[in-house]
Amino acid sequence: MQWGRFAVWGLIATVAVGGVALAADALVESDEEQIAEIADALTGARVERRVDAVLAHVDSARAPITVHADDWGAEFGEDDEDPADAIRDALSPLAEGDLELVQRSVDVEGDRARVALRVRTGEGSIVDAQLALRRDGQSWLIDAVRRL
Repeated sequence: MQWGRFAVWGLIATVAVGGVALAADALVESDEEQIAEIADALTGARVERRVDAVLAHVDSARAPITVHADDWGAEFGEDDEDPADAIRDALSPLAEGDLELVQRSVDVEGDRARVALRVRTGEGSIVDAQLALRRDGQSWLIDAVRRL
């Protein structure tokens, strides 16, 4: 009889610990999930939010940013102008109409991450874009935007 009670209490404790671990995992967002959300928003259905999703992770005072597109590039630091217009220009093909995601890659290595996207625009052209990110506390800041 005593072994039966021990087994029941052991089973209850195991289920409780498993439930707490499952709940903690659901509440904590992994680095890959945080970065993937940025990539998903950049190719999402809400056209007006695409570039804003990138800009939400830009703070040139805390993380200088480099922006490249086609044959131009610029660097923005703490004392420079706001990089928002340059980022909007670089990502402008992604901010118009329907996009078809052709390929997406999210790589996280320690405090650095990279997102690579290949999309097909509504007009049928292929656009490649890359974002480089670095960890800033519990969040991520974009420090490079590149359209190929």
